[in-house]
Amino acid sequence: MAVFEYKAIRAGGETVTGTLDAESARRARESLREHGLYVTDMRQVGLERAGRSLKGLIPFRGDPRPRVLWMTRELALLLMTGMPLRDALGSLARSAPGGMKRLLRSLRDDITKGDSLATALRRHGEWFDGLYVGMVEAGERSGELPEVLGHVTAYLESQDAFRRQVQTALLYPKVVALAALAVVVFLMSSVVPRFIEVILRRGGALPWPTLVLQRLSGFFASSWHWCVLGLLGAWAAWRALRARTWLGMSWERWLAGLPLLGPLRRRQAAQQFSVMLSALLKGGVQLPDALGELVQTIDSPLVAAEAAMMRERVVHGRGLSAGEEGGAVFPASFGDMVAAGQESGSLESVLETASRVYAAEIEVTTKKLTALVEPAAILAVAAVVAFVVAAILLPVFELSRIQ
Repeated sequence: MAVFEYKAIRAGGETVTGTLDAESARRARESLREHGLYVTDMRQVGLERAGRSLKGLIPFRGDPRPRVLWMTRELALLLMTGMPLRDALGSLARSAPGGMKRLLRSLRDDITKGDSLATALRRHGEWFDGLYVGMVEAGERSGELPEVLGHVTAYLESQDAFRRQVQTALLYPKVVALAALAVVVFLMSSVVPRFIEVILRRGGALPWPTLVLQRLSGFFASSWHWCVLGLLGAWAAWRALRARTWLGMSWERWLAGLPLLGPLRRRQAAQQFSVMLSALLKGGVQLPDALGELVQTIDSPLVAAEAAMMRERVVHGRGLSAGEEGGAVFPASFGDMVAAGQESGSLESVLETASRVYAAEIEVTTKKLTALVEPAAILAVAAVVAFVVAAILLPVFELSRIQ
């Protein structure tokens, strides 16, 4: 028996934490689900400690998602040709690079020993999340693994396209911010101290912008390492606190109330929910189980809580619809849309249509926000540079006026 630490959500949205003895993580999740708890995070206590102690010894392997997408796409194509699963994994292992080659060989060996693909994938949680494993398991049960892997590929491709879109939109502001930071660091560390020294040697008075710059320059010159440590500590503390469901939900509610960002995040939540639920239903997963899988794997604690309440209503025969909090999670019409789709028996097609519509709206909104961010970034950089230039030139003008 192993000991697992868990965080879970009740049907009403209440967050609970605790520990549980179980034979496996799957059994622990099933036991908690029987008691009306939907797991959002679970770790085996011993393995978590070992992982923390070994983390620094494991080389960084980058983002695994592009390689998982490649593996899923290629595996689906090979299985659709009629190739046996073991041979398909072996074929991929021969052409895969580095760590992916070892992963595929491990999966092939597990299949050779008689394990199911889902069981083999579950041993590699750093590569495959619960949603991925759940869909593969449903495909194996239904005998339609190639088709299910095709649906998984479509889902992963949509997520990859959205990530690339966001990265492209933020590229210009990032470049501008980094350039501004480099200029300011150079001025503060090299130009400003020497310039102030010359001004003081000539008996000039320092105006308040120059005094502010002098203090900041001295502080960063003597305590830059503390600044770096402080920023890293603040970032780590924020990530740790945000991992707590109550803080994550409060943060997301606040973001959802912002003028431009709020509607965008609600559309993102609806689009992600639609794609994931549609993919699970296509894979043969029943609606209550699919919603339970979403609770455990979806990133947003606010969306996870809403999915838990939707599952509770489905289990009790009240139909699939958004609850009282749904307006803060999804667009106003989304709950009625999915409820109508369930009643008409066309939930999968409704979810597919909704995901396409919201994806198009997200693209338009992202472009609008990007159009606002770019001039805002330029203005912010211009303001910083203007302040530094003013702090340098004001004492020069003062000296020339006195002389």
